Amino acid sequence: MRTAHARTAVTLYHLSLMAMFGVLMFFGKLLMEGLPNIHPVGMFTVVFAIVYRGMGILPVLVFSTLTLIYAGPVMWPYYYLFGLLWALTLLIPRRAPRAVRGILYCVLLGLHGLAFGTLWAPAQVLMFGLPWSSVGAWIAAGFAWDVTHCIGNVCMGFLVLPLSELLAGLERRMLARLPGGQPGR
Repeated sequence: MRTAHARTAVTLYHLSLMAMFGVLMFFGKLLMEGLPNIHPVGMFTVVFAIVYRGMGILPVLVFSTLTLIYAGPVMWPYYYLFGLLWALTLLIPRRAPRAVRGILYCVLLGLHGLAFGTLWAPAQVLMFGLPWSSVGAWIAAGFAWDVTHCIGNVCMGFLVLPLSELLAGLERRMLARLPGGQPGR
């Protein structure tokens, strides 16, 4: 039976880890700002969803909040844009063959990048009063950026399986060392 102290140690470990991962996502995006829509945020979102499942939304929330603080309230759509990516990742079966999962993660990341402008469009209407009749033109004008985002996300997608496997192994080892940890969960 786990003690309250053991549960607290595991909880504090995970909360600290999720906060650190959110900061990693934020600085990963900042470091790559010179490249148009190419960054590791989507890849990290998928990796954290694979390894931490429900808890994997926490780094997304930390990242989105840091971005909101840094760039202003105009960035609030990150909450739903990356939250959607996290949720869709959870739908990919964990027991699917490794090669199939690898392809699905790349496809998911590519589609997320390609649809980014379309998914952002409702926020444009709400924030800036963009008329719904011009949303199509706004999406079309940003399509080249979305294609670049798609390509960057697919390239980052090739890192998802190796990173998620590495992180899952480190997580198992770390939990085995913590009081009340659950190796092999």
